[in-house]
Amino acid sequence: MEYHFLGATLLTLMFGWQLAILGVLIEVMVLVLMDHIQWQVLAVNVILMGVIPVAITSFILSLVERIKNNHFIIYFFVGAFANAAITVAITVYIASLFMVAGGAYTYDYITYEYTPYIFLMIYPEAFLTGLVIIIMIVNFPQWVRSFDDDKYPFGRKD
Repeated sequence: MEYHFLGATLLTLMFGWQLAILGVLIEVMVLVLMDHIQWQVLAVNVILMGVIPVAITSFILSLVERIKNNHFIIYFFVGAFANAAITVAITVYIASLFMVAGGAYTYDYITYEYTPYIFLMIYPEAFLTGLVIIIMIVNFPQWVRSFDDDKYPFGRKD
């Protein structure tokens, strides 16, 4: 098992779910070409590192969009920062359960050697996602697909 940043939340917020899954597919294919993962598990990695996080991100984003009090801070903190943290936590737990169910690791190994570090992975992912989204919204709001300049009035540069 390896620790790395998913980036799926950032891709989903910036490009939408379709291109986010395509981006994760390209990322996983590059990892296969660099010999970091085996090509036999390409589809499993795309599902675990792409489809599941993108689905979770899209679901949380749909909940944020239903909030009647639309404010830029709500989009930033809940839609980007908290969304990335929750997505990483759920995705890592699902991947851990998948590894245990597949027999790759024992439940004890996952419990004592892997899951305690999830909290060390959550904050950097959330911080980087929030940082990049805030920079993109301030400078290029039209590049962030999930951000609507008319819906969140504090995002305007006019």
